[in-house]
Amino acid sequence: MAFLANICAIMIREAGFTFFSKVLAAGFNFLTIITLSRLLGPEGRGICGFYVLVVVTQMVFTDLAGGSTVVYLATRYPVRQLRKISYAWSAALALLVALAFTLGAALTANEFVLLTLSGWLQAGLTLHLNLMLYYRKILVFNILSVLGPAFVWLFFLLLCTVLSASPTLYLLAWLGAGLVVWGAGIYFLSKMPVNDVEPASLGSVAKAALAYGGTNQAGHLVAIVNSRFAYYLFPASALGVYANAVSLTEALLLLPTSTGQIMYSNLVHHAVGGSKEKIVLKNMWMVALLVLAGAVMLFLIPDGFYATIFGAAFKGVSNYVHLLAPGALFYSIYLVGTYYFSARGLFANNVLAGVAGLLANAAGCLTAFGIGELSPYWVAGCWSAGGMVCMGTILWQLRR
Repeated sequence: MAFLANICAIMIREAGFTFFSKVLAAGFNFLTIITLSRLLGPEGRGICGFYVLVVVTQMVFTDLAGGSTVVYLATRYPVRQLRKISYAWSAALALLVALAFTLGAALTANEFVLLTLSGWLQAGLTLHLNLMLYYRKILVFNILSVLGPAFVWLFFLLLCTVLSASPTLYLLAWLGAGLVVWGAGIYFLSKMPVNDVEPASLGSVAKAALAYGGTNQAGHLVAIVNSRFAYYLFPASALGVYANAVSLTEALLLLPTSTGQIMYSNLVHHAVGGSKEKIVLKNMWMVALLVLAGAVMLFLIPDGFYATIFGAAFKGVSNYVHLLAPGALFYSIYLVGTYYFSARGLFANNVLAGVAGLLANAAGCLTAFGIGELSPYWVAGCWSAGGMVCMGTILWQLRR
């Protein structure tokens, strides 16, 4: 019991620091959203949201060999080998996914090149962040997490002072920020000790990385399709207001992500037996109460506030927020559960919960389409309903 209390105390302290850094990062993201909204308008903001979708989709595939499973795999295989596999794999997959979107969405050659490079750098940054979690370098992890959004906003502002504002400048800013933070990650990793693990053949390490990563990323792919379902149903240029509402409500997920990452890092390194279930349940209660408080605050913010900070063309953000905020509460509980199962190597449990939520979301949207009522508002409501199903499925698996 004393050991459990000690682990919980460490997690709360580290999660609090991580949450603060994520709030700071979210602040820079918010500044970027305001800047994009004011300089590009709803249409340009929607296109930037599509760029984000491309890079996030790239990361689903690039992280097969360098995502959050690295924290788990680094206890079994040499970090040096995991890094080699991840860098090579992510370069190939970032290019292929960018090419697929270029052919499917008629992107320009410049957009293709910038998205390929940005996707590869983001994959490297994700790898570096997860390795910092493995090494328990929480301060470095948080510094790198904040630097990325800070430099995106700063570089975009600087570019707009010398060139006409456009979505392409946002891609350039993202690329520049990625290069700086990727390089910083390389520097910090050079200072880390060699993990005390018996070397294995590169082929066997790659096989294990892709096996665990494949299952884990299947869950991430489902989550991305679920959260960005509107982009598969409506033109990106028509989703500027919706995109801002999604960004605001997803900020509520900073807390479960913070506590989940720290819990994951601790549970991977410590065998605490049945106490793991007690730890995750305590985290779920804490997260649920805090996210509920945040959701209520979002509900109470008048729409005029959003029109003031984003611009008059962004009226109606609060209508979407009212539909999305309940989903953020459901997904926060689901996220804590996924980190628990990841620490146990049970990545398939996360996929099951995600698929259940996606099916509920899709069923709702198909129903709306069938009766001729499909709209971004309906999609927002279906996302929240899908979150409730995700939460229910993860809790059912936890209590089995």
